[in-house]
Amino acid sequence: MVMRAVRHPLSLWERVRVRACVEKLLGSLNGRYGAVECDAPSTRPSSRGRGSRWAAGLVSCFMLGVAGAAEDEKPAAPPAATAPAPVAAPAAPATTAPAATAPATPAAKPAAEPAKAAPAVPAGPAVVTIYDERIDAPPTAIEAGELVIGAEPPRRMAMDEIAAVYLGNAAVLSAVWIGQDNRDVAQVGGAAAKANGIQDIHIRLAGLRSGQPIKQINLIFQHPKRRGLWRLDPSKSPSWRLVLERVQDSQAADLYFEPNELDGFDQRYAINVVYEDGQTAKVEIKAATHTDHQLKVGAQPAATDAAPAGPPTAIVYGRDKSQVRGEMLSLGDESISLRTSWTDEIKIPLVEVRGIRFPAVNAAEAQSKFDARLADPAAEDTAVVLGREQGVSLIVGTAHGVTDGKLGFAYEGEERTISQARVAGLVFAAQPKRRAGASPYQLLHLTSGDRLTGVWSSIEDKALGLETAWGARLSLPREAVEKIEFRNGKVTFLSDLEPVSVEEVPYFGRLFPYRRDQALDGGPLKLKGKPYAKGLAVHSRSVLIYGIDGQYASFKALVGFDESAAGRGRVVVRVLGDGRELLAEPDLRSSGEPLAIDVPVAGVKELALVVDFGEAEDTGDRVIWAEPRAFRADKNSDDKKMR
Repeated sequence: MVMRAVRHPLSLWERVRVRACVEKLLGSLNGRYGAVECDAPSTRPSSRGRGSRWAAGLVSCFMLGVAGAAEDEKPAAPPAATAPAPVAAPAAPATTAPAATAPATPAAKPAAEPAKAAPAVPAGPAVVTIYDERIDAPPTAIEAGELVIGAEPPRRMAMDEIAAVYLGNAAVLSAVWIGQDNRDVAQVGGAAAKANGIQDIHIRLAGLRSGQPIKQINLIFQHPKRRGLWRLDPSKSPSWRLVLERVQDSQAADLYFEPNELDGFDQRYAINVVYEDGQTAKVEIKAATHTDHQLKVGAQPAATDAAPAGPPTAIVYGRDKSQVRGEMLSLGDESISLRTSWTDEIKIPLVEVRGIRFPAVNAAEAQSKFDARLADPAAEDTAVVLGREQGVSLIVGTAHGVTDGKLGFAYEGEERTISQARVAGLVFAAQPKRRAGASPYQLLHLTSGDRLTGVWSSIEDKALGLETAWGARLSLPREAVEKIEFRNGKVTFLSDLEPVSVEEVPYFGRLFPYRRDQALDGGPLKLKGKPYAKGLAVHSRSVLIYGIDGQYASFKALVGFDESAAGRGRVVVRVLGDGRELLAEPDLRSSGEPLAIDVPVAGVKELALVVDFGEAEDTGDRVIWAEPRAFRADKNSDDKKMR
């Protein structure tokens, strides 16, 4: 039988929509998509008489597609025999396993990812001032407290008048294979995250875009026999669901997914991350261990011939938002030494460290308990320790460093040791919160996902000089630095400071802790549809007090409601200086416009931002302090105002 195309005078728009519908239909016939969904209209209002041509075109295009599929499609190999599901696991829903997905054909190719959107601030090199001026040129030198910029003609800017420098080096997505490490949070198919008694595969990501929410992740198992496909959101597809664990849009995250019936050892997995703004990042990783779709929780995975384990990986959380990840070379009573991707060794005094996380110990509650204690440290050191049956305990005492793979730890009146392989993390005793200092400093974001604070001291052809808070002088490869944020200059964002006091009182007992530079749900800050990179998200009743020690002349912000308030929120907003009322709005409503705040704070030592219950109790009281900025006195401020 010969099939011949019937030509019809369809417009380009019509032909594109027809082809999209046909591809979905063919995909459905091949088991790659769900039910056919076509949002193309049968007729177009402005195209009289095209309805019949549309239908004829669809039929003829469909016939050609079937003929092409019959000619090009190769019969899929029969699926490998699958052992019965473990007794301890619930019955798996009826679905197509990733391993049974036949090689893709042109007719069944998944829809393309969203087009990349231009970032709010291009990669650079560029310099952005506190007056919102952007200079598209690289920094070339630091001289006498000024940054020399290689513009035409060259420019010089005072360091305290710069907001950020972008060096044009993008964060590089990387992945580390962990394997089946006794976690069970995913299951077969696209159902919501749920345990089923089988150990999940674990991959750790680094180099994600800080502060940028993730919309979708596609993970493809590139086995020579078949392809497997997992997705963060498997809606309207037969893909299996993967589970993402990421703390507040940080640059590191953990992926978990149910193994299929094929051993993945030495095979490649491709990972594609799609961010909310449409930007994408890709990385490939080779499985370093065997995988087993019947490996129950508590069982040991098959041994793999591999090189002996090296130094343990550690993530050091410093004061002032610094964070460094690397191989732990040593941990003593006074300092920790790491080997990172950008230096052979960095030595950090423990007095500058809030906590240390050992990600190799990844029991179910390890990260959440570590994060909770890091946010609220005890009066003594705390060891987060893996116990029997994967339970996680908090042991309070005094840490004494690691020797021969064992952590020295004094608790309950005795000196003891804990196997370092069981320690998920250390959180050091609470220290007094630092108040806003008088000297400017910089926060360097590295392409590895690390962050360092200090004073940017020099610029060379291939390196940047940094003087750390503890007096060390570092030389960082220029290509390893993504951007540099300037802190404590003529403008200070309160979201960059730690409040000296936090009071949060829920109306009905459910507490919503405040968040910095993100909404209460972890998404971007938005007021009336406009996004803001800097700000504070709070819920009534909230009182945040900042120690500004009389160093500033004025305070400005825009306060309003998160879009989730949906017109229901009503609150009382006040700004206090040393207990004295500087501004009061007794009835701020989410149905109205945000409130612009500009108040003098000369001589004020403690600045309080208060959001109290309004007439509607606490319904919809999700409030955002957008761009809360404290301005130092400047005799030329009249000529240099923020836009």
